[in-house]
Amino acid sequence: MKFFVKFIDRYAPYILLAVLAVTVCMVPGIKRITIARGFDNDSLPAFNELVKSVKEVRKTFAANMRQVIIAVEAQPGYKVTDGHSLELIQKLTNTLKGIKVVKRDSLMSLSTVKSVQSSPDGISSEKLLAKLPSGSIEEAEFENRLAHDPFYYGRLISKDFRSSLILATAYDSADLAEIHNAIASAIEPLRASVPGVTITLVGDPEINYQLNASIEKDIIVFVLLAVGLILLSFLGIFRSWNGVILPLAGILVGIIWTMGLMGYYGEPILIISATLPVVLVVIGSEYGIHVYHVLSEETAHHQTFRQALTRAVSTVFSPLAMATMATFTGGMSLITFKIRPIQHFGIFMGIGTLILMFIAIVVIPALFKVLHKPAEKLQKSVVGGIMHATHLAENVLNHVP
Repeated sequence: MKFFVKFIDRYAPYILLAVLAVTVCMVPGIKRITIARGFDNDSLPAFNELVKSVKEVRKTFAANMRQVIIAVEAQPGYKVTDGHSLELIQKLTNTLKGIKVVKRDSLMSLSTVKSVQSSPDGISSEKLLAKLPSGSIEEAEFENRLAHDPFYYGRLISKDFRSSLILATAYDSADLAEIHNAIASAIEPLRASVPGVTITLVGDPEINYQLNASIEKDIIVFVLLAVGLILLSFLGIFRSWNGVILPLAGILVGIIWTMGLMGYYGEPILIISATLPVVLVVIGSEYGIHVYHVLSEETAHHQTFRQALTRAVSTVFSPLAMATMATFTGGMSLITFKIRPIQHFGIFMGIGTLILMFIAIVVIPALFKVLHKPAEKLQKSVVGGIMHATHLAENVLNHVP
């Protein structure tokens, strides 16, 4: 106990520099974190029969998992079978042909497919959209051809002729952001080219991309909201900026260290692990409040920081250690789950709890020591300045007749 208190009292600035160095090293780990849409096959128990079947299906039909869909939809009163809408479909199809992330031979739309016809002479095929219809009569003829083609009617084009699909397959080597950015930027100039027609990008890669982006935004919003509320509560409880800065700094450092380790380990963020920063905010705020409150109370009753820290550690260490071990054990109990992301969530929650305990016992007292010392100097300088001004005023009054 005495060595611990003496160490913090003597080396507080160096402790903070070491913590800052470790924090800087953990930032690249956070940048390595990826976001996963859900539990992939590798996250589930390999011996499960359903998991085995899903793996086999994905292995056989992997291309279907990367299908990009562009929906061309007409508003009420419009149809996609008029000349302008069909020309838009042609332009979209040709645009997709020039995108590197899309397999060119996988493109399928009304402008690329062929119509198979049977006749007394045999079976013949011709391009479904040989030319664009130029009037209502030709549009009606084209709709009639579509209505009698079971391959595309109700599949590639809706039965009310108000929506049509453009299908393509993305390369496995392209990541979700690359697919989204390439296709979205390519079709953007065509979105408002035909009145009454909207273009929507969907498909499995796009849905995964939007979900990942949503999780990332939610993490930022939840963490900022939690930190903001904690900040206001600290300010209301302690009514001092030190009471806000010290516990809040401990929380932020704990989150950076934990998420940095998570990134270096290579564990992606899922819906369940997206709540980890908020959980750490809750745990860290509790630890920070206890330590800072006891330090503040003891500092007011003792002449030196070392005496105050000795009393504070003897008061707060035991209950804080018991609370930490209880939280750590609860997190580690999730290892019993057979789903890997839940196991890792429990592991990193336990690690984060230990980190927050270390920060509360070591870093917050060191920061308190550094911030408290200038306050003492400032108080002495102010008192000295007042006394000097008083003596100066007395001398002036003595010389005034």
